[in-house]
Amino acid sequence: MPGEAGIGRWLRSKKPNRRTPNRLPPDALAEGQSYLLQVSSGAYISIFKGVDEDLYAFSILRYQEDGSLRWLEARYLVGDFYAFPAFDEAYNPLVDFWYALGASVGQYLPQQWFRMFEEASRKEREDAYDDEDKSRREEEEEEEAECRQDNRVVAHISSSVSEKNLSTRRKEVMTTTERKQITRSATSASCRERPAAAQVLFSGQRARRANTTTTVA
Repeated sequence: MPGEAGIGRWLRSKKPNRRTPNRLPPDALAEGQSYLLQVSSGAYISIFKGVDEDLYAFSILRYQEDGSLRWLEARYLVGDFYAFPAFDEAYNPLVDFWYALGASVGQYLPQQWFRMFEEASRKEREDAYDDEDKSRREEEEEEEAECRQDNRVVAHISSSVSEKNLSTRRKEVMTTTERKQITRSATSASCRERPAAAQVLFSGQRARRANTTTTVA
């Protein structure tokens, strides 16, 4: 990625790269990278933004009359633009080539090339950071969604297990209750039978006492 260090080295060395870079095919452009863009209206420092419905989108840096810099959005069909690297392998700005592109279409380019290449480098870093931050947020959102899904699955499993345990417990309680009812019924039946047996016993005792009284008389 181009940076201030590369531009600083270029300023210190004072050895501009006069090698003519190769024109890049549209499918070789990388989103977020800086390029020198040649169109019918002139040559511009730009950043490639991507493809939208066969239109190649660029952010183009323009130098205003009041000395300010402004990024403008533009879209082109294949064949309506030519793209070249804005920096060489050492991240030195291809200033001479940029002026040559402008001169080829009769364009007057500003002398504030340092500010413009520096701004392109800054925006490229800023866009890369935004993309990384966006990717990080998306990953965090995906992880949170997966965590919520896992929690729902665990809750469902726990609910199923609880219902199963509750059903088993109910069966155990019912079985225990039935056993108690059977035992209680048996005990009640036994209690109901005891008075009849006692009556027989007492009747026999009264009969023996009566016989004893008669014999004594």
